[in-house]
Amino acid sequence: MHRLYRHRLFVLLAALLLAACGGSKAPVSVPADFVGEWTAPGITLVLTEFGEIHYSRFRDAGSTVSVTGPLRSFERQHFSAGWGPLSTTFHIDVPPYQDGLVWRMKIDGIELVRPAEGPAPPEA
Repeated sequence: MHRLYRHRLFVLLAALLLAACGGSKAPVSVPADFVGEWTAPGITLVLTEFGEIHYSRFRDAGSTVSVTGPLRSFERQHFSAGWGPLSTTFHIDVPPYQDGLVWRMKIDGIELVRPAEGPAPPEA
């Protein structure tokens, strides 16, 4: 009987933890100029209009850092992603701007590029 009680308690705690992590929170809104696949040597950052991130970065030592999941927040100067203690914050140094046939932005001191759709903007 004592064993059954512990099993039920464990199942209840696991269900509560999953409910707290999952929740019914609405997806984070990502500004349209940030949406898409951004790259730099050894880095890929994909931001979706559904508030998801797919990030991978190859390190010099041959290891890879990756983050895949929902965005927790998106502010003017930073955005964060992940779950609980496994989350990370990306700092926006320079927001996206179109430069000829590519878009550029700087995140955490690294310039990322994304192909522009359509013709280049007229020269000013």
